[in-house]
Amino acid sequence: MHTKLILIVEDNEELLCSLERHLSEHGFRTISASDGFKGFKRFQTEKPDLVVLDHGPPRVNGYELLERIRHFGDTLVIMATTWNSHDDELRCRHLGADDYVPKPIHDAVLTARVKILLRGGRGSLCE
Repeated sequence: MHTKLILIVEDNEELLCSLERHLSEHGFRTISASDGFKGFKRFQTEKPDLVVLDHGPPRVNGYELLERIRHFGDTLVIMATTWNSHDDELRCRHLGADDYVPKPIHDAVLTARVKILLRGGRGSLCE
């Protein structure tokens, strides 16, 4: 059983529920927010170990939220975006994202990436 806390900031309710369910089934504790403003408040109060962050939630977009998170430290962040271009991935990484996943997100792939980041980035998706 994992004791790590994952914050998911995602405005698509169906995707949010799916990610929460899948990560919970794999032993992670999850909290969520449907917009960037609420996401940042939860980040500040709950102190998650990792954030899965949509690029376009309302009120505070994902890029701005990533910058705010980086201002407060080095919490692991996986950016999730429908903008599947090299430029977008580079922007996410330049802003400090630890990983980048294009949408649609496959639950098992995201879970594998979460596990890899939480153990220090070692290993492969096949483990």
